[in-house]
Amino acid sequence: MMTRMIFFCVMAAVGVAGPLWAGTYEWTDSKGVVNFTDDLDKVPAKYRNKVRERESIRIEPEETPPSVDAVPVMKPVDRVPSPVPSVPVQGEHNQRWWQERFASLRKEIKLMESTLADEREQLIQLRRRRVIYQQTRDRVAYNEMEAKIKKDEEQLKEVQDKLNALDAEADRSSVPQQWRQ
Repeated sequence: MMTRMIFFCVMAAVGVAGPLWAGTYEWTDSKGVVNFTDDLDKVPAKYRNKVRERESIRIEPEETPPSVDAVPVMKPVDRVPSPVPSVPVQGEHNQRWWQERFASLRKEIKLMESTLADEREQLIQLRRRRVIYQQTRDRVAYNEMEAKIKKDEEQLKEVQDKLNALDAEADRSSVPQQWRQ
């Protein structure tokens, strides 16, 4: 997800500067890191059979950049058969899209819940300091933390609502349960 966001940010920045014409090659190394280059000779030999060429995308300054949900068009280089078997599509999206979407929302929820637990612990400590020392700065810090927790709880609810909406969309598209893990 982060790689996709970085890719689209770079594409948008280049699109503002002028049209994009160079071919771009992509491969995934043994650690799972996605790499990009504009020179096929820079691809390590052991990954050359896994290289995919991204078709050139021309972005004019007055055009809007592609949305985050857009999937870049890719074609194999030198007609090398793809190591990944074709994946059936449910609705408008394939298995990988569904799995990534569910995983990213669940990861975000888990992170937010962890952050909220830490913030609540800090709030308890601030409450103790406020009661013991009765200083203005302690009261201000307590009120600020309380407001931050309330804001974070609202954001958590929004992400949980997104997960529920995605689950409902998956139900409408008859997405198998194992794709939702």
